Order: sequence, then structure tokens, then C-alpha cells
Amino acid sequence: MTIDEAVALFLKGETISVEEADKVSGRHQAAAEANGINNDGSLYLNSVKMSVISPVRHGGWPYRSSLMDNEREQRKTYNELKAIYEKNQTPMVAYALVCPAMFVNDFKILPELFKKIGENPYLKTHFDQVYAKQWKPRLDPDF
Repeated sequence: MTIDEAVALFLKGETISVEEADKVSGRHQAAAEANGINNDGSLYLNSVKMSVISPVRHGGWPYRSSLMDNEREQRKTYNELKAIYEKNQTPMVAYALVCPAMFVNDFKILPELFKKIGENPYLKTHFDQVYAKQWKPRLDPDF
């Protein structure tokens, strides 16, 4: 199973076991290295996909990714991921764009992203849980 197949199952309301998610993670890492993926936006998107299909082991990726370590990396990742979103406005890509948007203080795009995420009820439920409990307290000093 690929990471995109696992995400497709999630978006239909199905889950995979932790063991299967670990296999997907290992395959994803090997495939990324073999294909020479070096676009930070794509790497970040795939990390966020892992956070959705395996929240126990990978749930923190949206805000703890090394691609969010400093302002230069945040901006680069945001710009690359936003370009992906402009070509592929799916709920999953919108979900992945939320944290980078917050890191670079692009709060204007958030309503659009939240609306797009809401198109999938399973992703929306997941998002509502992690956003309120994990992301917003870490990313929004006024929370």
C-alpha cells in the first residue's frame, strides 16, 4: 500500500493498523529517496499525510517538521506547498497548508483552507480535533 492509497482509505472513513502505517512510512521514505524528492512542499505534504493515517506515531509532523525550524525554511515550504495547492485544491493539500500558513502569518488564506477541509467529513473531524488540541495552542500565541 502506498501513502496515497492509505490516505484515500482515510478519506473514506477507513483506518489502517499502526503496523500497516509503519510499513507505509517505510515504503514512502524509500520511494522518496529513490525518486530524489527534494521539494520541501512535497516532503512536508507527505509528512502531513503520515500524520493523518498514523496520528499516534506521526501526529506532530505539521508543527514539528524540520521544515518549520526557521523563517527561511517556513517561507520556502509554504511557497512550494501553496503552489501545489493552487494546482491541486483538495482537502488533503488544504489540510497540509494550514500550519505553514500560520507559521508565515498568512491568516487570510485560513478561511479558504478551512472550507476546503470541510468538504471531507472524516478529514474535517480529524482536523477539528488536532487543530484545537495540538496546532493552535502551539502556533497562535493569542490562543
